[in-house]
Amino acid sequence: MYPIYEQGKRQGIGYSFDSFIRRFTEICKEKSSTGGKKAFALILYNFRDQAIRKVLKSQGGFALLDRLSGDKLSIFYLDSSNEEHYKSFNQKFIEVFSIQDYISPPLVLFFKTQDGNFEEISIIKLEESDIKFAFHELHELIRSQVENLNNNISKSDTNWNWIHIINIITKMTVGAVIDYLVTKVLDTSTKKY
Repeated sequence: MYPIYEQGKRQGIGYSFDSFIRRFTEICKEKSSTGGKKAFALILYNFRDQAIRKVLKSQGGFALLDRLSGDKLSIFYLDSSNEEHYKSFNQKFIEVFSIQDYISPPLVLFFKTQDGNFEEISIIKLEESDIKFAFHELHELIRSQVENLNNNISKSDTNWNWIHIINIITKMTVGAVIDYLVTKVLDTSTKKY
């Protein structure tokens, strides 16, 4: 799992959005260059989604989810104390994956890369607002996805309300997505995440 976080006033000790984009690019290229399909997840949630924030902030919750995802699934999420950062971060990824007409955060966006292209894009809406149930929801969702990856299954099991986005960005390459996100970073270069 890869948190993008900050501490203090505009003094990031983690990734700023532009350093996150660079690292995200490196990971996508690194994973794609080793051959085969590589799986990623992006957890998008709002400042007010306290249960999800607490799950991801807690050392135990993070460690369990990180261990569960292992090397099969690279998971990214924002950890910030600024509501505007969440709005901006979410908006950029919702736009680049063209999902604004389908669903809004909190959600988990799953996708795979192969030969520099995005494939098998799917989204699950996160519903739980209690921390215990939110952890269970995220845990089971990631467990299910990793199990499907281990068994080389493209579609999820029927226990999840999947929304499959088909043919929206089938021709969009990883490079095109990165270019788009970098352009968005330049538009807001004074903001740090």
